[in-house]
Amino acid sequence: MTTHILRRLAPLALLALLLSACNNTDSNGPSLEHDHDHEDLHGRLLIASDQHDSLQVFDLDQNAFLDSLQLDHPVSALYPSAGYRFALVLQRDTGSQPHQVQAVDGGVWLHGDHAHSDPAQITSLRLQGTTPGHHQMFGDQATVFFDGGPVGSTRFAVFTDELLSRGQALAVENLLAPHHGLALPRGDHLLASNPDRAAVRVMALHNDHFHDEGVLPESCPGLHGGGATATASAFGCEDGVLLVKGHKPPFAAHKLPTAERITQVAGHAEVAQLVAFATGNAVAYRVDPATQQAQRFDWNQGAGTTRMQHRFSVSGNYFLVLDSDATLHIWSTRDWSAQGTLSLGSAGAVLSLATDADDRLHVLDVDQQQLRRYHLAGAKPDTAEPVALPQPARHIVWTGVPAAHGHDHDHDHDHDHDHDHDHDHDHDHDHDHGHDHDHSHAPASGLSALHF
Repeated sequence: MTTHILRRLAPLALLALLLSACNNTDSNGPSLEHDHDHEDLHGRLLIASDQHDSLQVFDLDQNAFLDSLQLDHPVSALYPSAGYRFALVLQRDTGSQPHQVQAVDGGVWLHGDHAHSDPAQITSLRLQGTTPGHHQMFGDQATVFFDGGPVGSTRFAVFTDELLSRGQALAVENLLAPHHGLALPRGDHLLASNPDRAAVRVMALHNDHFHDEGVLPESCPGLHGGGATATASAFGCEDGVLLVKGHKPPFAAHKLPTAERITQVAGHAEVAQLVAFATGNAVAYRVDPATQQAQRFDWNQGAGTTRMQHRFSVSGNYFLVLDSDATLHIWSTRDWSAQGTLSLGSAGAVLSLATDADDRLHVLDVDQQQLRRYHLAGAKPDTAEPVALPQPARHIVWTGVPAAHGHDHDHDHDHDHDHDHDHDHDHDHDHDHGHDHDHSHAPASGLSALHF
Protein backbone atom coordinates (compact mmCIF):
# COMPACT_ATOMS: atom_id res chain seq x y z
CA MET A 1 0.00 0.00 0.00
CA THR A 2 1.04 3.64 -0.33
CA THR A 3 1.84 3.84 3.41
CA HIS A 4 4.65 1.27 2.98
CA ILE A 5 6.04 3.17 0.01
CA LEU A 6 5.92 6.47 1.90
CA ARG A 7 7.87 4.95 4.78
CA ARG A 8 10.62 3.75 2.45
CA LEU A 9 10.81 7.16 0.81
CA ALA A 10 10.92 9.03 4.13
CA PRO A 11 14.74 9.46 4.19
CA LEU A 12 14.68 10.94 0.68
CA ALA A 13 11.86 13.27 1.66
CA LEU A 14 13.86 14.46 4.66
CA LEU A 15 16.92 15.12 2.49
CA ALA A 16 14.79 17.11 0.07
CA LEU A 17 13.43 19.15 2.96
CA LEU A 18 16.88 20.01 4.26
CA LEU A 19 18.07 21.09 0.81
CA SER A 20 15.02 23.18 -0.01
CA ALA A 21 14.86 26.94 0.47
CA CYS A 22 12.49 28.26 3.11
CA ASN A 23 10.09 29.66 0.54
CA ASN A 24 9.71 26.36 -1.29
CA THR A 25 6.69 24.18 -0.65
CA ASP A 26 7.51 21.68 2.10
CA SER A 27 6.61 18.05 1.44
CA ASN A 28 4.93 17.88 4.82
CA GLY A 29 3.26 21.27 4.84
CA PRO A 30 0.34 22.84 3.01
CA SER A 31 0.93 24.19 -0.46
CA LEU A 32 0.46 27.78 0.70
CA GLU A 33 2.91 30.65 0.76
CA HIS A 34 4.60 30.56 4.16
CA ASP A 35 4.67 33.28 6.74
CA HIS A 36 8.38 33.85 7.39
CA ASP A 37 8.13 35.18 10.92
CA HIS A 38 10.22 32.47 12.61
CA GLU A 39 10.23 33.68 16.18
CA ASP A 40 9.08 31.29 18.89
CA LEU A 41 5.43 30.69 18.00
CA HIS A 42 3.07 29.76 20.82
CA GLY A 43 0.43 27.99 18.76
CA ARG A 44 -3.30 28.34 18.32
CA LEU A 45 -6.49 27.33 20.06
CA LEU A 46 -9.18 25.68 17.96
CA ILE A 47 -12.62 26.27 19.43
CA ALA A 48 -15.88 24.65 18.35
CA SER A 49 -19.51 24.11 19.29
CA ASP A 50 -21.73 21.04 19.53
CA GLN A 51 -24.61 23.12 18.11
CA HIS A 52 -23.18 24.46 14.84
CA ASP A 53 -20.55 23.40 12.32
CA SER A 54 -18.06 26.27 12.38
CA LEU A 55 -14.66 26.21 14.11
CA GLN A 56 -12.88 29.32 15.39
CA VAL A 57 -9.10 29.80 15.29
CA PHE A 58 -7.49 31.83 18.10
CA ASP A 59 -3.83 32.79 17.63
CA LEU A 60 -1.89 32.99 20.91
CA ASP A 61 0.78 35.31 19.51
CA GLN A 62 -1.71 37.81 18.13
CA ASN A 63 -4.11 37.21 21.03
CA ALA A 64 -6.95 37.38 18.55
CA PHE A 65 -9.38 35.26 16.59
CA LEU A 66 -8.23 34.74 13.00
CA ASP A 67 -10.39 32.48 10.90
CA SER A 68 -13.68 30.65 10.98
CA LEU A 69 -13.59 27.25 9.29
CA GLN A 70 -16.68 25.41 8.08
CA LEU A 71 -16.85 21.77 9.21
CA ASP A 72 -19.25 19.16 7.86
CA HIS A 73 -21.17 18.78 11.14
CA PRO A 74 -21.25 20.04 14.74
CA VAL A 75 -18.43 18.82 16.97
CA SER A 76 -18.78 16.03 19.53
CA ALA A 77 -15.15 16.19 20.69
CA LEU A 78 -11.82 17.81 19.78
CA TYR A 79 -8.53 16.01 20.31
CA PRO A 80 -4.93 16.75 19.30
CA SER A 81 -2.90 14.73 16.85
CA ALA A 82 0.25 13.13 18.25
CA GLY A 83 2.42 16.00 17.03
CA TYR A 84 -0.14 18.66 17.99
CA ARG A 85 -0.18 20.18 14.51
CA PHE A 86 -3.70 18.90 13.82
CA ALA A 87 -6.98 18.60 15.67
CA LEU A 88 -9.01 15.43 15.25
CA VAL A 89 -12.67 16.48 15.07
CA LEU A 90 -15.17 13.84 16.15
CA GLN A 91 -18.68 14.28 14.76
CA ARG A 92 -21.68 12.28 15.97
CA ASP A 93 -24.49 14.77 15.39
CA THR A 94 -24.59 14.07 11.66
CA GLY A 95 -28.28 13.59 10.99
CA SER A 96 -28.81 10.89 8.39
CA GLN A 97 -25.12 10.91 7.46
CA PRO A 98 -22.56 8.51 9.00
CA HIS A 99 -20.59 9.62 12.03
CA GLN A 100 -17.08 10.69 11.07
CA VAL A 101 -13.72 12.16 12.01
CA GLN A 102 -12.31 15.20 10.23
CA ALA A 103 -8.88 16.75 10.76
CA VAL A 104 -8.01 20.45 10.96
CA ASP A 105 -4.47 21.73 10.38
CA GLY A 106 -3.84 24.37 13.03
CA GLY A 107 -1.20 25.91 10.78
CA VAL A 108 1.72 26.04 13.25
CA TRP A 109 4.23 23.29 12.55
CA LEU A 110 7.92 22.42 12.62
CA HIS A 111 9.73 23.54 9.44
CA GLY A 112 13.32 22.33 9.66
CA ASP A 113 14.67 23.75 12.91
CA HIS A 114 11.99 26.37 13.57
CA ALA A 115 8.26 26.76 14.08
CA HIS A 116 6.36 27.90 11.02
CA SER A 117 2.97 29.57 10.63
CA ASP A 118 0.39 29.11 7.88
CA PRO A 119 -3.36 29.72 7.75
CA ALA A 120 -5.37 27.04 9.52
CA GLN A 121 -7.30 24.80 7.16
CA ILE A 122 -9.48 21.70 7.04
CA THR A 123 -7.75 18.67 5.54
CA SER A 124 -9.38 16.29 3.07
CA LEU A 125 -9.65 13.51 5.70
CA ARG A 126 -13.17 12.17 6.29
CA LEU A 127 -13.06 8.86 8.13
CA GLN A 128 -16.53 7.42 8.63
CA GLY A 129 -17.65 5.02 11.33
CA THR A 130 -20.15 4.66 14.16
CA THR A 131 -19.77 6.35 17.56
CA PRO A 132 -16.19 7.65 17.54
CA GLY A 133 -15.06 7.84 21.15
CA HIS A 134 -11.81 7.14 23.01
CA HIS A 135 -8.66 8.91 21.83
CA GLN A 136 -5.10 7.88 22.73
CA MET A 137 -1.60 9.11 21.81
CA PHE A 138 1.88 7.62 21.94
CA GLY A 139 5.05 8.75 20.15
CA ASP A 140 4.05 9.95 16.69
CA GLN A 141 0.74 8.06 16.66
CA ALA A 142 -2.81 8.90 17.79
CA THR A 143 -5.83 6.61 17.72
CA VAL A 144 -9.60 7.04 17.70
CA PHE A 145 -11.83 4.10 18.62
CA PHE A 146 -15.30 3.65 17.07
CA ASP A 147 -17.67 1.83 19.45
CA GLY A 148 -20.51 0.96 17.08
CA GLY A 149 -21.26 -0.49 13.67
CA PRO A 150 -21.07 -4.11 12.51
CA VAL A 151 -17.92 -6.15 11.96
CA GLY A 152 -16.36 -4.80 8.80
CA SER A 153 -16.91 -1.14 9.69
CA THR A 154 -14.21 1.08 11.14
CA ARG A 155 -13.28 -0.07 14.66
CA PHE A 156 -10.22 2.10 15.23
CA ALA A 157 -7.84 4.21 13.19
CA VAL A 158 -4.23 5.29 13.70
CA PHE A 159 -3.07 8.74 12.61
CA THR A 160 0.32 10.42 12.25
CA ASP A 161 0.93 14.09 11.53
CA GLU A 162 2.88 13.17 8.40
CA LEU A 163 -0.08 11.40 6.81
CA LEU A 164 -2.69 13.80 8.16
CA SER A 165 -0.93 16.48 6.11
CA ARG A 166 -1.96 14.36 3.10
CA GLY A 167 -5.50 13.78 4.37
CA GLN A 168 -4.82 10.11 5.20
CA ALA A 169 -4.89 7.74 8.16
CA LEU A 170 -1.90 5.49 8.77
CA ALA A 171 -4.00 2.36 9.28
CA VAL A 172 -7.60 1.28 9.96
CA GLU A 173 -8.86 -1.85 11.74
CA ASN A 174 -12.33 -3.22 10.92
CA LEU A 175 -12.43 -6.87 12.07
CA LEU A 176 -13.18 -6.52 15.79
CA ALA A 177 -16.79 -6.71 16.97
CA PRO A 178 -18.40 -3.47 18.20
CA HIS A 179 -17.90 -2.51 21.85
CA HIS A 180 -17.07 0.50 24.01
CA GLY A 181 -13.30 0.24 23.79
CA LEU A 182 -9.94 1.82 23.21
CA ALA A 183 -6.68 1.23 21.34
CA LEU A 184 -3.25 2.15 22.76
CA PRO A 185 -0.62 2.64 20.02
CA ARG A 186 2.90 1.33 20.72
CA GLY A 187 4.68 1.89 17.40
CA ASP A 188 4.58 -1.26 15.28
CA HIS A 189 2.09 -2.84 17.69
CA LEU A 190 -1.12 -1.73 19.36
CA LEU A 191 -2.94 -2.89 22.49
CA ALA A 192 -6.72 -2.88 22.08
CA SER A 193 -9.64 -3.83 24.29
CA ASN A 194 -11.10 -7.22 23.47
CA PRO A 195 -14.79 -7.11 22.43
CA ASP A 196 -15.78 -8.87 25.68
CA ARG A 197 -14.03 -6.09 27.63
CA ALA A 198 -12.31 -8.69 29.75
CA ALA A 199 -8.89 -8.85 28.08
CA VAL A 200 -6.33 -6.91 26.03
CA ARG A 201 -5.70 -7.90 22.42
CA VAL A 202 -2.34 -7.45 20.68
CA MET A 203 -2.46 -6.11 17.12
CA ALA A 204 0.55 -5.87 14.78
CA LEU A 205 0.70 -3.02 12.26
CA HIS A 206 1.14 -4.18 8.65
CA ASN A 207 1.23 -1.24 6.26
CA ASP A 208 -2.34 0.14 6.33
CA HIS A 209 -3.99 -2.61 8.42
CA PHE A 210 -3.44 -4.85 11.45
CA HIS A 211 -2.80 -8.55 12.11
CA ASP A 212 -4.40 -10.06 15.20
CA GLU A 213 -1.79 -11.66 17.49
CA GLY A 214 -4.21 -12.82 20.18
CA VAL A 215 -5.02 -11.74 23.73
CA LEU A 216 -2.69 -11.32 26.69
CA PRO A 217 -3.00 -14.13 29.26
CA GLU A 218 -3.78 -11.82 32.20
CA SER A 219 -7.49 -10.92 32.28
CA CYS A 220 -8.99 -7.46 32.78
CA PRO A 221 -12.70 -7.84 33.58
CA GLY A 222 -14.76 -4.69 32.96
CA LEU A 223 -11.92 -3.06 31.03
CA HIS A 224 -12.36 0.71 30.84
CA GLY A 225 -9.72 3.41 30.45
CA GLY A 226 -6.07 3.16 29.56
CA GLY A 227 -2.83 5.10 29.34
CA ALA A 228 0.87 4.63 28.70
CA THR A 229 4.35 5.73 29.66
CA ALA A 230 7.52 5.25 27.61
CA THR A 231 7.93 1.73 29.01
CA ALA A 232 4.48 0.44 29.95
CA SER A 233 0.75 0.57 29.26
CA ALA A 234 -2.03 0.28 31.82
CA PHE A 235 -5.74 -0.55 31.67
CA GLY A 236 -8.54 -0.09 34.20
CA CYS A 237 -10.21 -3.31 35.41
CA GLU A 238 -12.87 -4.27 37.94
CA ASP A 239 -10.18 -5.83 40.14
CA GLY A 240 -7.36 -3.31 39.69
CA VAL A 241 -4.90 -2.11 37.06
CA LEU A 242 -3.56 -4.34 34.29
CA LEU A 243 0.05 -3.23 33.76
CA VAL A 244 1.60 -4.25 30.44
CA LYS A 245 5.35 -3.72 30.06
CA GLY A 246 7.10 -3.33 26.72
CA HIS A 247 6.25 -1.87 23.33
CA LYS A 248 6.52 -5.09 21.31
CA PRO A 249 6.07 -8.83 21.95
CA PRO A 250 6.62 -10.52 24.24
CA PHE A 251 4.57 -8.18 26.42
CA ALA A 252 4.71 -8.83 30.17
CA ALA A 253 1.30 -8.35 31.85
CA HIS A 254 0.80 -7.98 35.62
CA LYS A 255 -2.36 -7.29 37.63
CA LEU A 256 -2.01 -4.65 40.36
CA PRO A 257 -5.02 -5.26 42.63
CA THR A 258 -7.08 -2.39 44.06
CA ALA A 259 -10.11 -2.37 46.33
CA GLU A 260 -12.20 -0.45 43.76
CA ARG A 261 -12.93 -0.77 40.06
CA ILE A 262 -10.54 1.38 38.01
CA THR A 263 -12.24 3.32 35.22
CA GLN A 264 -9.69 5.97 34.19
CA VAL A 265 -5.95 5.77 33.52
CA ALA A 266 -3.68 8.60 32.38
CA GLY A 267 -0.04 8.44 31.26
CA HIS A 268 2.65 10.52 29.57
CA ALA A 269 5.87 9.45 27.83
CA GLU A 270 7.96 11.89 29.87
CA VAL A 271 6.51 10.80 33.22
CA ALA A 272 7.52 7.54 34.91
CA GLN A 273 4.23 6.91 36.74
CA LEU A 274 0.60 6.74 35.64
CA VAL A 275 -2.50 7.91 37.49
CA ALA A 276 -5.62 5.74 37.82
CA PHE A 277 -9.04 6.83 39.10
CA ALA A 278 -11.63 4.50 40.60
CA THR A 279 -15.38 4.41 40.22
CA GLY A 280 -16.90 7.35 42.07
CA ASN A 281 -14.15 9.82 41.03
CA ALA A 282 -12.90 10.31 44.58
CA VAL A 283 -10.21 7.62 44.91
CA ALA A 284 -7.04 7.68 42.81
CA TYR A 285 -3.82 5.68 42.60
CA ARG A 286 -0.33 6.40 41.32
CA VAL A 287 0.87 3.41 39.31
CA ASP A 288 4.62 2.77 39.18
CA PRO A 289 5.70 0.37 36.40
CA ALA A 290 9.21 0.07 37.92
CA THR A 291 8.02 -1.26 41.28
CA GLN A 292 4.75 -2.72 39.91
CA GLN A 293 2.77 -1.05 42.66
CA ALA A 294 -0.39 1.05 42.81
CA GLN A 295 -0.41 3.47 45.76
CA ARG A 296 -3.24 5.74 46.92
CA PHE A 297 -2.94 9.31 45.64
CA ASP A 298 -4.58 12.05 47.73
CA TRP A 299 -5.09 14.27 44.69
CA ASN A 300 -7.43 16.77 46.41
CA GLN A 301 -5.58 16.73 49.74
CA GLY A 302 -8.60 15.67 51.73
CA ALA A 303 -10.98 18.25 50.27
CA GLY A 304 -13.77 15.68 49.89
CA THR A 305 -14.51 16.69 46.28
CA THR A 306 -14.78 14.43 43.26
CA ARG A 307 -12.91 14.46 39.96
CA MET A 308 -14.55 16.10 36.96
CA GLN A 309 -11.59 16.19 34.55
CA HIS A 310 -7.95 15.18 34.62
CA ARG A 311 -4.85 15.20 32.43
CA PHE A 312 -1.14 15.64 32.09
CA SER A 313 -0.01 18.96 30.67
CA VAL A 314 1.37 18.91 27.12
CA SER A 315 4.91 19.13 28.50
CA GLY A 316 4.33 16.40 31.08
CA ASN A 317 5.57 18.74 33.83
CA TYR A 318 2.21 18.80 35.58
CA PHE A 319 -0.73 16.57 36.38
CA LEU A 320 -4.04 18.42 36.67
CA VAL A 321 -7.36 17.49 38.23
CA LEU A 322 -10.48 19.65 38.07
CA ASP A 323 -12.85 18.87 40.93
CA SER A 324 -16.58 19.23 41.54
CA ASP A 325 -16.08 22.69 43.08
CA ALA A 326 -14.40 23.90 39.86
CA THR A 327 -11.03 23.96 41.65
CA LEU A 328 -8.01 22.87 39.64
CA HIS A 329 -5.43 20.86 41.62
CA ILE A 330 -1.91 21.18 40.18
CA TRP A 331 0.76 18.53 40.85
CA SER A 332 4.40 18.51 39.77
CA THR A 333 5.29 15.23 38.10
CA ARG A 334 8.98 15.65 38.99
CA ASP A 335 8.41 14.76 42.65
CA TRP A 336 4.59 14.54 42.86
CA SER A 337 4.39 17.58 45.09
CA ALA A 338 1.31 19.82 45.25
CA GLN A 339 1.88 23.10 43.38
CA GLY A 340 -1.28 24.88 44.42
CA THR A 341 -4.84 25.26 43.23
CA LEU A 342 -6.75 27.55 40.89
CA SER A 343 -10.40 28.46 41.37
CA LEU A 344 -11.87 28.38 37.87
CA GLY A 345 -15.49 29.08 38.78
CA SER A 346 -18.24 27.88 41.06
CA ALA A 347 -19.54 24.36 41.55
CA GLY A 348 -21.41 23.23 38.46
CA ALA A 349 -19.52 25.54 36.09
CA VAL A 350 -19.21 24.11 32.57
CA LEU A 351 -15.56 24.40 31.58
CA SER A 352 -13.37 23.08 28.80
CA LEU A 353 -9.61 23.30 29.18
CA ALA A 354 -6.41 23.06 27.20
CA THR A 355 -2.73 23.37 28.06
CA ASP A 356 0.01 24.50 25.70
CA ALA A 357 3.74 23.82 25.34
CA ASP A 358 4.55 26.77 27.63
CA ASP A 359 2.66 25.25 30.57
CA ARG A 360 -0.19 27.72 30.32
CA LEU A 361 -3.78 26.71 30.94
CA HIS A 362 -6.53 27.99 28.64
CA VAL A 363 -10.03 27.85 30.09
CA LEU A 364 -13.11 28.00 27.89
CA ASP A 365 -15.89 29.08 30.22
CA VAL A 366 -19.00 27.75 28.51
CA ASP A 367 -21.37 29.62 30.83
CA GLN A 368 -19.63 33.00 30.44
CA GLN A 369 -18.59 32.33 26.81
CA GLN A 370 -15.08 33.64 27.32
CA LEU A 371 -11.46 32.52 27.25
CA ARG A 372 -9.23 32.92 30.30
CA ARG A 373 -5.53 32.12 30.67
CA TYR A 374 -3.52 30.89 33.67
CA HIS A 375 0.07 29.85 34.39
CA LEU A 376 0.58 26.40 35.86
CA ALA A 377 3.95 27.44 37.30
CA GLY A 378 3.01 29.33 40.43
CA ALA A 379 -0.69 28.54 39.92
CA LYS A 380 -1.62 32.10 38.97
CA PRO A 381 -3.86 33.91 36.49
CA ASP A 382 -2.34 35.54 33.42
CA THR A 383 -2.40 39.33 33.20
CA ALA A 384 -4.28 39.18 29.89
CA GLU A 385 -7.92 40.17 30.02
CA PRO A 386 -10.56 37.49 29.32
CA VAL A 387 -11.50 37.24 25.64
CA ALA A 388 -15.16 37.12 24.61
CA LEU A 389 -16.05 34.38 22.13
CA PRO A 390 -17.39 35.48 18.73
CA GLN A 391 -20.07 32.77 18.92
CA PRO A 392 -21.15 30.09 21.41
CA ALA A 393 -18.61 27.29 21.86
CA ARG A 394 -18.08 24.21 24.02
CA HIS A 395 -14.83 22.51 22.91
CA ILE A 396 -11.20 23.64 22.83
CA VAL A 397 -7.85 22.13 21.83
CA TRP A 398 -4.33 23.56 21.52
CA THR A 399 -2.29 23.05 18.34
CA GLY A 400 1.36 24.02 17.92
CA VAL A 401 4.93 22.73 18.20
CA PRO A 402 5.78 21.11 21.54
CA ALA A 403 9.13 19.97 20.09
CA ALA A 404 10.19 23.62 19.81
CA HIS A 405 10.17 23.67 23.61
CA GLY A 406 11.97 20.38 24.06
CA HIS A 407 8.87 18.34 24.86
CA ASP A 408 7.92 14.84 23.92
CA HIS A 409 4.56 13.41 24.75
CA ASP A 410 2.33 10.43 25.20
CA HIS A 411 -0.92 10.63 26.99
CA ASP A 412 -4.41 9.43 26.84
CA HIS A 413 -7.37 11.67 26.17
CA ASP A 414 -10.19 9.35 27.04
CA HIS A 415 -11.36 11.37 29.92
CA ASP A 416 -14.55 9.50 30.36
CA HIS A 417 -16.16 9.98 33.64
CA ASP A 418 -17.41 6.52 33.98
CA HIS A 419 -20.70 5.60 35.58
CA ASP A 420 -20.39 1.85 35.66
CA HIS A 421 -22.61 0.86 32.88
CA ASP A 422 -21.41 0.84 29.38
CA HIS A 423 -21.73 4.23 27.81
CA ASP A 424 -19.13 6.66 26.76
CA HIS A 425 -18.04 9.86 28.45
CA ASP A 426 -15.35 10.94 26.14
CA HIS A 427 -15.54 14.60 26.87
CA ASP A 428 -14.49 17.01 29.42
CA HIS A 429 -17.29 16.86 31.89
CA ASP A 430 -18.01 13.23 32.30
CA HIS A 431 -18.47 12.03 35.79
CA ASP A 432 -17.91 8.58 37.07
CA HIS A 433 -20.80 7.13 38.98
CA GLY A 434 -20.15 3.50 38.39
CA HIS A 435 -21.45 2.99 34.88
CA ASP A 436 -20.00 3.96 31.55
CA HIS A 437 -22.69 6.28 30.07
CA ASP A 438 -22.62 8.06 26.78
CA HIS A 439 -22.83 11.78 27.34
CA SER A 440 -21.39 12.80 24.06
CA HIS A 441 -22.98 16.20 24.31
CA ALA A 442 -20.80 17.23 27.25
CA PRO A 443 -17.78 19.37 26.42
CA ALA A 444 -14.91 17.37 25.05
CA SER A 445 -11.65 18.86 24.12
CA GLY A 446 -8.30 17.72 23.07
CA LEU A 447 -7.46 17.95 26.62
CA SER A 448 -9.35 15.32 26.83
CA ALA A 449 -10.44 18.66 27.39
CA LEU A 450 -8.32 18.59 30.74
CA HIS A 451 -9.16 14.58 29.98
CA PHE A 452 -9.41 17.69 28.86
